[in-house]
Amino acid sequence: MKRKLIVFPVVFMAVLLFGGGYVLFGKEQSIKYLPRNEKVDIVTKDLGITLEETSCTPAQDLFQKATRCNYCVNTLKVQCPDCCMVFSPNRAIRCTSEANSEFPCDPAAFSSVNCPGVGLDNQSSGCGNLLPKAGKGKTCISSGASAWKCEEDDLSPTSKGCPPVSKAKEAGCTDCSGISPVYKIEDIETTTTTTSSTTVKLSHKYTLTSSYNTCYNNCLAYTNSQSQCRKDFDACKSQACGGAGFDAKCKNSPDPATGKGKCDERLAWPECDNFTTSDCVRMNDEANGCLTDADGQCHSCFRQLDPDFFYRFVARSREKIVVMWQITSTPKFQGDAPTYFYTMIKIIDDNTGRVVHESLVNQKSFQGSFSIFSATAQSAVEEDGKIVLDTGTPYRVEIYYFIPPIGMNLNIQIDKVQIIAVRTRH
Repeated sequence: MKRKLIVFPVVFMAVLLFGGGYVLFGKEQSIKYLPRNEKVDIVTKDLGITLEETSCTPAQDLFQKATRCNYCVNTLKVQCPDCCMVFSPNRAIRCTSEANSEFPCDPAAFSSVNCPGVGLDNQSSGCGNLLPKAGKGKTCISSGASAWKCEEDDLSPTSKGCPPVSKAKEAGCTDCSGISPVYKIEDIETTTTTTSSTTVKLSHKYTLTSSYNTCYNNCLAYTNSQSQCRKDFDACKSQACGGAGFDAKCKNSPDPATGKGKCDERLAWPECDNFTTSDCVRMNDEANGCLTDADGQCHSCFRQLDPDFFYRFVARSREKIVVMWQITSTPKFQGDAPTYFYTMIKIIDDNTGRVVHESLVNQKSFQGSFSIFSATAQSAVEEDGKIVLDTGTPYRVEIYYFIPPIGMNLNIQIDKVQIIAVRTRH
């Protein structure tokens, strides 16, 4: 720990000690009074220590409540606003199975890879076109449900259909590609009919076999249901949040570490629905007031920064001391912490251990590297005549800190500390 004694020229000290009442300018702008017997002491220490969250029962509940409210309102409700949720009949994330039983939709049965020409908009085409494929110049006409009359014998379907992808099979779409025969073919009494001004003679009837008919109808039901579900799902997402869209407004992409998105977090925390900005302001004020108010019950939560670092002086009569403290530090945790790093100065009677002065609390946002520079002042005798600094009594100036116990494993490296004591006597 380094200690320096610096005696400043009297005029320079008059400028330095702003607000101390030592430099007065009259109407004629002449200097009426200058302080005398002034000096500046500086103590500095390179620390390189790491501080963690301060365990303190009075403060823990207040700060954790405030932190949770801030996270709810400023993070969850921003990345997953109310329009991303449904609240009746049950709380759920919009466009999920909890909000709509048909979501998530079954996988598409066919793709252009396993069924050329078939895409998301014409899935049922993958089930096949079962009209018997007549030869050139020949004709087949419908003869009721799943039946046709044709001129020729032993015809095949126009297209038998494709095998569904494996995930669609797992979801219930049947594969008809391996079922044979497709038709039951019967010779019938020749029927003469006219189509397109042409007279044809129909002598064969094709009827889908029971097994193929069941499989084909299942394929149609699956693809039609999946296509409608996809349309409903797309509409749900595109119309969410007044048309802004679910993907744009509802940040529900899973966090790699937790596997949860912001809407998942909100769904698991019903209390967040009722938090408002004013609630968070009130909770923050209560937590900060516990530390910073003169009668705050959390003053006992402050811890001495370093027991081996302090400034010691012996009070002189008619003396005023201005103490400035400076800290350079680097937070070592990952992410942004919605809280502050708190510091203060105490002047302590070195004989009795009694605290004779506490500074106002300095608070610094707990984000990124930062430096603290703050000050406090104490006269030997206060305006009401109360003696604070007894002449000839030794005192210590110590730095105290507090890191709110908010459960985020906050820690900070203190690189260097410095106390500057400006002492004036008049």
